[in-house]
Amino acid sequence: MKQFLSILLSLSCLVSYAAETVKFKAADGVEIVADLHLSHPKSAPIIVFFHQAGWSRGEYLEIAPTLNRLGYNCLAVDLRSGNLVNGIRNETNQNARAMMRETKYSDAYQDIEAAATYAQTQTTNKVIIWGSSYSAALVLKYAGDYPSAVQAVLAFSPGEYFQITGQA
Repeated sequence: MKQFLSILLSLSCLVSYAAETVKFKAADGVEIVADLHLSHPKSAPIIVFFHQAGWSRGEYLEIAPTLNRLGYNCLAVDLRSGNLVNGIRNETNQNARAMMRETKYSDAYQDIEAAATYAQTQTTNKVIIWGSSYSAALVLKYAGDYPSAVQAVLAFSPGEYFQITGQA
């Protein structure tokens, strides 16, 4: 009986943190795929995850449930520049390629814009954006371009991936 209760408790934890796959469009019409880890009411803050170079939303398979337990809802987004990680193929990349759209790092900026807009519909609280590698540089740019759209930014290993124009 003790073993049965232990298994039941373990399964209930998995179910309560299950993700729902959601889709929304970037400005150029590319369908963006994301995993919505919604385990709290809309009054909870939401963290929007963007993956590192060559990866997918699968980067956040383990992190999202932990942050759910800490009171956050989470949205793990496939950006158009990426591939495969943790058994999750980057579907936004596939969608962009099927539409013959560019998939360079800088092209993913419009995906971040669309994801942040979508996240705002999922909360009445704070929107926090989280970037890794090239997406860390993009979330910093997004926060600078739209300071009222997000309340916090986490940028892990932002690199100098982009050429700055207009410098003397």
